[in-house]
Amino acid sequence: MRSFRLGSAFGIPVKLDITFLLVLPLFGWLISTQVEEMVSVLNSLLSLQLDVAILTAGPMPLVVGMIFLP
Repeated sequence: MRSFRLGSAFGIPVKLDITFLLVLPLFGWLISTQVEEMVSVLNSLLSLQLDVAILTAGPMPLVVGMIFLP
């Protein structure tokens, strides 16, 4: 597959493969479908008070999914 050179770090070339750009939206969607479960886990494990309704309303799950991409 084709890759694009982004630059180099400490003499090591940094490249971005085109397949990563194809899979990136899939990762965002997978994370966005699991926001409600992850919020409940974080609330129970860390004693947080995150509001599930705010994080799962409208386009917010997709925003959260895009923020927490690997």
